[in-house]
Amino acid sequence: MKRTFAKKSVLLLLAIITIFTLALFTACGSRDQIPSSTTSGLVGSWDWTLAGITTEGYYIFNADGTGSFGMAGMRTEFRWGTRSGTIFMCATLSVCGSSCAAPTEMPYSLNGDTLNITLLGTTYTYTRGN
Repeated sequence: MKRTFAKKSVLLLLAIITIFTLALFTACGSRDQIPSSTTSGLVGSWDWTLAGITTEGYYIFNADGTGSFGMAGMRTEFRWGTRSGTIFMCATLSVCGSSCAAPTEMPYSLNGDTLNITLLGTTYTYTRGN
């Protein structure tokens, strides 16, 4: 029983990593595609919590509109901005040039030290890091 739970947990984690990676690698070539405003409440580090347990997943949002996402030893740099309760994010990839797709749009809500981000119809909860 424990082995089955562990296998399912690993498969769930791999599926989530795949979703985040695909969403973030919908990179874009122009800074103009990202809103220039950033929400100061988002600036800082955010740790992903799953069923009340802090995982290895995290976001770091910098005030200059850059940031990073990490999970399971993988780290991806991105540019970000906000507009009307939505985070617009593009992975920073030098191979794309200007022909890349539009930014990933993720609705979010912020309540104190809790950040909820919706990606591909699933809401993920993050808590403010130290």
